[in-house]
Amino acid sequence: MNEEQTLLLKVGGEGGFVEILQDSNGSFIYHYDQSSYKDFLPHDKNEIDKDTYTFDTLQEAIGQINLSLLVHGVILYADEDMGFDIKLAIHNRIKNL
Repeated sequence: MNEEQTLLLKVGGEGGFVEILQDSNGSFIYHYDQSSYKDFLPHDKNEIDKDTYTFDTLQEAIGQINLSLLVHGVILYADEDMGFDIKLAIHNRIKNL
């Protein structure tokens, strides 16, 4: 995360986390990181998944979060100013489970 980005949501689960950030031009960034697996995996540590994608809406960015992580993960951080929008986007993502 750089200083032009604002952390909106961080969800953690076994071995990794997902962050949703907003950059200075209003785009939403989905960042996925499994680097906490590096101490447990026997294969090349350079192959640990780290993905970053940019979306136009918060709904699209939250739509990329794995459903299992949303249901079983822990919300480590949620931006207070965007709290309602974040909760609504998560609700819309999992309402049909």
